[in-house]
Amino acid sequence: DLESVVIPNSVTKIGSYAFSNCGELVEATLSNSIKNISTGIFSNCSKLMTVNLSDGIESISTAAFGNCFNLVNIILPSSLKAINACAFQYCSSLKTIVLPEGLVQIDAEAFKYCVSLKNINIPDNLIELGTNVFLDANDLESAKKGRDYLISIQNNLPKVIFNLLWFFIIPYFKTITFHLEN
Repeated sequence: DLESVVIPNSVTKIGSYAFSNCGELVEATLSNSIKNISTGIFSNCSKLMTVNLSDGIESISTAAFGNCFNLVNIILPSSLKAINACAFQYCSSLKTIVLPEGLVQIDAEAFKYCVSLKNINIPDNLIELGTNVFLDANDLESAKKGRDYLISIQNNLPKVIFNLLWFFIIPYFKTITFHLEN
């Protein structure tokens, strides 16, 4: 059974669902010759814990890491521009993710059911934030957009975050604190 995969620089494209359902896969490393992480490429790799993405990757396609329940460590490259719908859905062990400053698009439900996600920084350059991006990310404590807003969330109630012209609507919370930073 495949436990580790390293994609060399000679590979420029990997097909959709190429490593999907590799139940023993624990670690994956993708080279900088890959520009797009294909749809569902690592979906249902339930033991996948670490993904190493090289600079050069520009987009993460739909459900690329869907149902990677044990994914705890992924560093997104500075070249990343787009995260498509449901890219990290059900990554229930993911606690922190650093979004690069060049990121301009996060599609709907990208981090749906990331129940361990605690904090996320949303880059200043982000133009498009889809609906329900953090649907049922019940441990989410703060979402910070660049240096403008910090949303502190208290009380572990069901959370749904939507975007409406950069105004976050967060129903069902008892306390929402906005901090203006200099």
